[in-house]
Amino acid sequence: MDTYKNKVLGKEIEMPKVLEKLYQFDEEYGAEMYSECFSIGAQDEDTFEYYFDFEEKQVIEYSKQIKPFATVDGTGGFAAFWLVNNNKEIINAPIVVYGSEGQIKITAKNIFDFMRLLTFDCELMDGASYMFKEDYEASEYKQEFRDFIKKEFNLEPVCDLNLNQRSGNSDDSIKITQEAEELFKEKFIEWHKPFGEISYED
Repeated sequence: MDTYKNKVLGKEIEMPKVLEKLYQFDEEYGAEMYSECFSIGAQDEDTFEYYFDFEEKQVIEYSKQIKPFATVDGTGGFAAFWLVNNNKEIINAPIVVYGSEGQIKITAKNIFDFMRLLTFDCELMDGASYMFKEDYEASEYKQEFRDFIKKEFNLEPVCDLNLNQRSGNSDDSIKITQEAEELFKEKFIEWHKPFGEISYED
């Protein structure tokens, strides 16, 4: 865990209990075994050099506020904490998803809402889960994860598709992401301008 903590947060930022417990759950039950394609893990040091074609100086500056902590889809997309105004309190940091095709999206206002999104058990491609009911197979430890967030943090899982839906997203998931975007989307786009324009996933 120390290696993960140092790669994700560095030595100056304290690892919150919530992330520590999520890491331990992932270790116990296995990556991608409780929410489709999700796994806790640090990204490579050259992630942003590759993702944005940044120079070393830009990578250093960008990485001061963006802290990737997990993989979210099967093609290299990842989730990161955004330390707004350099706030080092990770539990208050919104979660940004970086899609493998360059799309970026604010998905949750904090790690607790993000864990609720994971209970929908679908790939967070470009920050938005989408399920085809007839093709869906639940992850092996989906229920264990739901029980875990309820027991440890008193969090409720998001609702499933309603009976009339053949495909789509959870209404709860949509609300979670909409709330996060209302709080942080415009601020994030503005913050990002010195680093270049982004392809924001609407």
